[in-house]
Amino acid sequence: MTEKSTRIKILTAAEARFTQYGYGKTTMAEIARDCDMTAGNLYRHFENKLEIGAGIAAFYFDEEHRALEKIIDQSDVSAEQKLMEFVAYILQHCHGYFTKSPKVIELVQEMEVKSPCVCEQHQDRKIKLLTTLLQHAAHNQEFQIEDPVATAAAIHVALISFQYPPMMAQYSLEELENNARTLCQLLVTGLRKIKG
Repeated sequence: MTEKSTRIKILTAAEARFTQYGYGKTTMAEIARDCDMTAGNLYRHFENKLEIGAGIAAFYFDEEHRALEKIIDQSDVSAEQKLMEFVAYILQHCHGYFTKSPKVIELVQEMEVKSPCVCEQHQDRKIKLLTTLLQHAAHNQEFQIEDPVATAAAIHVALISFQYPPMMAQYSLEELENNARTLCQLLVTGLRKIKG
């Protein structure tokens, strides 16, 4: 078995255990047992449980980024539609994942406190994607934007309630979807180039 396939096996087993029992109640020895290996062998691949958690988060984030890049890269879609699809995907992806695996929220909270760089890199990548969307929209005269980077960062902050599990838990999916559509309409109204 290659190093990569072994690491994937460990991450898959750890995610399953985190999903069932939670991050805090899972031990390295249990993850090793689920992988049919010794704890010592497990430590050859991951220094600690936090590093395993970071690996799971990175996999989740990469999946989201690939999907968002496809939305941004569409050549025959308006900036308004891309923004709507971008927000809808973030909401559906996050809501689906955390509804299916509510105990994984512990992992997210642990990452935010003990490994914030993982979450910061994820946020930075999304802001860069939004910046690209806005730059193309400005170039095509769909939106009027003076500072695409600052605007992308502001939009990202506005989207927090659609991607942060503790906030999402306060609303039904239908309410979140309605709120997301309303927010997108407000954003587009503010960003659209005024023709006169």
